Amino acid sequence: MSQSINMFERRIGLVLNSPRSLLGFLYGLLSLPKNFKVDKARLVVAIGVRKLWLIKIFIGRDPRGLTLGNIVLLAQTSDDIYKHETVHVNQFLKMPLIFPIIYLVESAKKGYHNNQYEVEVRRR
Repeated sequence: MSQSINMFERRIGLVLNSPRSLLGFLYGLLSLPKNFKVDKARLVVAIGVRKLWLIKIFIGRDPRGLTLGNIVLLAQTSDDIYKHETVHVNQFLKMPLIFPIIYLVESAKKGYHNNQYEVEVRRR
């Protein structure tokens, strides 16, 4: 899972992730954006938001960040959280059609901290 992907694969992933990225952008707008950052090198749009209120309803706690496609929503601004979420962007790019499903299944089976995709992020 830790192998890098080339620019062609990144661009294909970007296109295939566009519906999720649009959803992330709309969710960012609903979460009262504070600021925007475009990272062209990583193909990431980061949106600082006041609170990820919808996710809190489902998981029962305030998340610090969330990635949907190539959109990173940050409820707390820090380089560590941004770097964490950009690893998820790369996971979306590697598996654009199935990543959200396998991430959720993995979390349901093993929990957030033992989810293999979260373990990968912590190793980096």
